[in-house]
Amino acid sequence: MPLPEKVTEQELVERAVAPRVSKIEIDTILNEGVTLYDHAHHPLTICIFKHPNGFWLLGHSAPASPENYDEAIGERLALEKVISQLWQLEGFLLRSRLNEKELADERVASPSAPPSPVEDISANSTLSALQVPAEGGVPNEPAAAGDALPGELGEQRDYAKDDLAQP
Repeated sequence: MPLPEKVTEQELVERAVAPRVSKIEIDTILNEGVTLYDHAHHPLTICIFKHPNGFWLLGHSAPASPENYDEAIGERLALEKVISQLWQLEGFLLRSRLNEKELADERVASPSAPPSPVEDISANSTLSALQVPAEGGVPNEPAAAGDALPGELGEQRDYAKDDLAQP
């Protein structure tokens, strides 16, 4: 079976009837971020991209035969993998924003409707996604009612440093 014809940005623009992530947005992010390449593990090329918001993405490439290694081609292929991840992440972000707008529109249209389970949890919970157990507690178990989370009593926790210190 032959490879399918590549879809063009122009084709997507012409058919779009709703919000979408555009190539211009991806290019802007790429220009505002920081892209580094690592060639220390010949013939492996690693592309390291720091998103303008601080999130890191990695792409890599390596030929099956080291004799075929070409640094410029390796960089392009590794960057293509980063760009593919970026499209997915930006698409997820757009879908999340659209969902938030849809939920807000539903609440305006029907203010007496009960909140969705997700809204109910987020509206009535002080737990964060990373739950910190009480002294002697088990990680990933829900914190007990009344347990203070880091920051609630003015304390700060360096999760990376604390996690590295554990045996």
